[in-house]
Amino acid sequence: MDMSRTVTMQQESSQALGVPFLSNQWGQVWGVQNWENVYEAFYSFHLLRATTLQADFQYLQRPGATTTFGDAAVIGGQFTTNF
Repeated sequence: MDMSRTVTMQQESSQALGVPFLSNQWGQVWGVQNWENVYEAFYSFHLLRATTLQADFQYLQRPGATTTFGDAAVIGGQFTTNF
């Protein structure tokens, strides 16, 4: 995801003036935003009739599109049954 140049310039101006960043549609902003990448891999395992388990792995570069936070790895899962 690339942030618009207008957003980045507005945040740089706020930082230079020492005023808080404006919140955006995702909530509070923690630093000047530029870009963010998300890589995702998932796989579904068929366990029993009408029962599956889905494993999920995500790797986020520049969470929140800033350098405020380090890269993050997220692991999750979903168990589904249909009776």
